[in-house]
Amino acid sequence: KDDERTSDYALGLATTDVKGRKVYIDAKTQGGLTRFIDHSCDADAGFFEMQYRRQTRVAVIALRDIPVGKEITVDYNDIWFECVCKSPECRNPAKPTQPEVIVIE
Repeated sequence: KDDERTSDYALGLATTDVKGRKVYIDAKTQGGLTRFIDHSCDADAGFFEMQYRRQTRVAVIALRDIPVGKEITVDYNDIWFECVCKSPECRNPAKPTQPEVIVIE
């Protein structure tokens, strides 16, 4: 068991609760398979809020044709993390890491 998880799977919605507070879906411990969809700045699908029987649901909808066997990605729209999507459209690419140099005299 990994007790030191650093990943969060919270999705902020445009929907607000009855008190006007922002609503989040937190799929860290349970949820559908969509919680495993990876990010790309040039995503081929997106999260969309839909109403079903007076409840807000989130659907993943293709933004363009997706070839069979290609990974489905969505744009997380988060600027707080360094992106590693390697897309030419990448907005916040991770900085290349420099190897640590130790000088022994």
